Amino acid sequence: MIGFFQKFYLCSLLVLLNQEVKANQLFVATNGSNTNSGSFTQPLASIQHALDIMAIGDTVWVRSGMYNEKLIWKTGGSSLKTALLSAYQNEQVVMDGTNQTALAMLYIDSKSYIKIQKLCFQQNYGQDAEGIHIIGTASHITIDRCKVKNIGWSNNANADPYSVNPSGQSHGIIVNGRSVLGIKHISVTNCHLSNLVTGNSEALTLVGNVDSFLIDRDTVTNTKNIGIVAAGHYSWAVDPGVPANLNQSRNGTISHCLVFNNRRFSNVDAPAGIYVDGGRNIQVFNN
Repeated sequence: MIGFFQKFYLCSLLVLLNQEVKANQLFVATNGSNTNSGSFTQPLASIQHALDIMAIGDTVWVRSGMYNEKLIWKTGGSSLKTALLSAYQNEQVVMDGTNQTALAMLYIDSKSYIKIQKLCFQQNYGQDAEGIHIIGTASHITIDRCKVKNIGWSNNANADPYSVNPSGQSHGIIVNGRSVLGIKHISVTNCHLSNLVTGNSEALTLVGNVDSFLIDRDTVTNTKNIGIVAAGHYSWAVDPGVPANLNQSRNGTISHCLVFNNRRFSNVDAPAGIYVDGGRNIQVFNN
């Protein structure tokens, strides 16, 4: 039989645990305010503000609507608690880059144990425009069920970078491990990348020191260059001092992807749908 004080202790513990769970969730809505608490009934207005104030391993739930923001991830997670940025339930959340000046719509520099899911990134044009950019030293990052569309170095799908801007390039998603420790254990799954004017670059790029990755059940369509690339030995992709044997994407899988209608600006030459260029120990199957 449980005594009174044991019951009191258990009830108090459950209350504390419940409070801790609630404290680790932040809500964002188009009708919110950044002076609110960030609760379900008092949501914040800005996704970036939520990322600014979140603690290690917190969850940011975004309610339906369009958000004219570009984001920098400030705090990651831990091996015990993954940080999550997600649309709330099945609501439709669109990140729109119109009139925003930053290069990437979501920039993650050396943050680990992160998951991004069910978000749409769109309308970002300009030199080096990107949907999601992951760089530096990181591990255990998942991008799942996201859409990346209408992004490019130019908003003219037929623009020839060799005649307009020889360095013209853009990426839908780029993972660039620049350090000796690099980026490990990254997955991009069930994502849809479309209508990307990538110029001299690719829609989904793994480059530099990237070790252990999963690219699975993604769709890449209607882009202007290579669909998916796992690359290595590019001098620009790593910081000085990184050995050549670490400057390559390796130990990964590209599987069950659908890649089609990827044509260069001339609409004549056909770039690779999936390209392993200097990578190592990579399995490509059932695409």
